[in-house]
Amino acid sequence: MAERKPLHFVDPLGDSIYVFMDAREQLSSIIVTPEARQQISETGVVVATGPDVEKVGVGDRIIISYYTGAHLQLPECYSDSKYHRIVREHEILARIKAQEE
Repeated sequence: MAERKPLHFVDPLGDSIYVFMDAREQLSSIIVTPEARQQISETGVVVATGPDVEKVGVGDRIIISYYTGAHLQLPECYSDSKYHRIVREHEILARIKAQEE
């Protein structure tokens, strides 16, 4: 399997954001209740933003809901499309700030 890496030719439009998601463990099976569905989140790094994005920038680490955004289905990332996501700015739950030293 090829090494996971962001696709630098993706150019989001409007308030869309291309996020390279962190690796996550695969669960063999899971039952999701409506309450639990709202609580699952993931983290990733912003790789590119559209021109209308105001609150996050390239390189920011963000938290989004597990069920938000669109997975990229391009030949270059088809085998690991779960790591490539396009989200709208309003779908971002939080930005993770660097810890102060």
